[in-house]
Amino acid sequence: MSLVVVCQTPLHFLLAAILVREKSCKAFFVFIEESDVDEYFVKGVIDNVGEGLFRLPGSSLASGKLGRFIQKVRNIRALKACPALQGVTELLVFNDTTPESQYLIDVVYKAHGSVF
Repeated sequence: MSLVVVCQTPLHFLLAAILVREKSCKAFFVFIEESDVDEYFVKGVIDNVGEGLFRLPGSSLASGKLGRFIQKVRNIRALKACPALQGVTELLVFNDTTPESQYLIDVVYKAHGSVF
């Protein structure tokens, strides 16, 4: 797997579809469910420009600061265990302030890859 795209909103999926199509490659999508996104829309994007989808629950449903923190820790553990994310050399991220995005940026950096 070479290109991973981190999405949180419908706009992220739309922009990713355009950018990935321009690169003429397939991408693996990591979806952090922070907002309501139509399932048919996500499926359409993945079918057209994606190789796969890895869903992570967002912290919006967690209650309190501790609950949100625990959810973020669980998400990072899930990312570490995902075999599709091994050997990532390119990362397209829209919101680089989330812990999940920071973890993936670190993985790509250590592999001497590129972050867009």
